[in-house]
Amino acid sequence: CDIPVLFLVTPATTPAQRIAALEAGAAGFLALPLQPQDLIAQLRLMVRLKAADRSAQVQPAARDTIECQQAEAAILHSEMRLRAAERVAHTGHYEIDIATGLAVWSEETYRIFGLAPGSSPPTVDTYAQLIHPADRADLYQMFGKSVAEGVPFDLEYRIVHADGEIRYVHSLGNLIQDAAGQTKMFGTFQDITERRGAEEALRESE
Repeated sequence: CDIPVLFLVTPATTPAQRIAALEAGAAGFLALPLQPQDLIAQLRLMVRLKAADRSAQVQPAARDTIECQQAEAAILHSEMRLRAAERVAHTGHYEIDIATGLAVWSEETYRIFGLAPGSSPPTVDTYAQLIHPADRADLYQMFGKSVAEGVPFDLEYRIVHADGEIRYVHSLGNLIQDAAGQTKMFGTFQDITERRGAEEALRESE
């Protein structure tokens, strides 16, 4: 008979380890330090599922549980691949709520702007403070035109890190509507500092 396997996790357990456990056949997770009531609850659940396996009426529920675990693993895997791809390409993504000005940034977007991933993402106004002063007017003009006319946002400009380092980014964006009908701008940031440096060196050599 099949013996259910429970995977022990800690706060340091990574998504990759969780995915590997599910793919290896783990039936569930238990957090360390282990709480006796959690173990008892899991064992009771396993007993019920084992007994239910003999009943055709509850087999769909068991399959639904497995399918949910597989879907969760697939989502975690996709998120990991996206983060890895963004880091390799040095390209991050963002979403701005047009009504509130609040933004959601990917981890790589934080890094591009010299910020720690997970810190509070800036609003449109505070984000502008990260832009080189000479480029802010162009950014405001392009953003306003995109919102008013619905044209894609497409602009290259300079940003300034907290230590004073100046970087070049290329930002693209389009207006979208979410499921609640709220208008947002979704787009990408790409660090193009090396490319701009190479172009400048080429011009100076001509």
